[in-house]
Amino acid sequence: MEKAEDIISALFNNSSSEHGSFVKISKNWRYLVGDERLGDHCRPEDIEGGNMRISFDHPGWIQSFKMNQITILKRINKQYPELKIQSLTLYLKDGNKVPRRIKKAEEPVPEEKKKTVKADFSGIEDDELKKRLMDLKKKMENG
Repeated sequence: MEKAEDIISALFNNSSSEHGSFVKISKNWRYLVGDERLGDHCRPEDIEGGNMRISFDHPGWIQSFKMNQITILKRINKQYPELKIQSLTLYLKDGNKVPRRIKKAEEPVPEEKKKTVKADFSGIEDDELKKRLMDLKKKMENG
């Protein structure tokens, strides 16, 4: 009985060389990027017509990638010349982020949503700290 890994590898090896090379690129991505941390926060998604699409999990990693983009592109083309990659498209992958609802300033907080924060500040001697903690308590209670 064959392993699933062997069957999948055989399937990719029998497919187009572009697709097979894409699988190899995915496996060697961290080496091609040249930075493990950066390689962990981006991944190749697709290759089409000499363009490779790369997704990122945070805009900061896109900036980091852009600083090394020419070197990375050269490294990819040296390792996989058959792909003839001429450009890279970088985009932010939305992932599972749920947009938060922003309350309007005039929208009152319903009574059932207000939180009661129990705190005793009598033991705090630093007036500045006490004032800041009391302000924080008010903010927490008002939502």
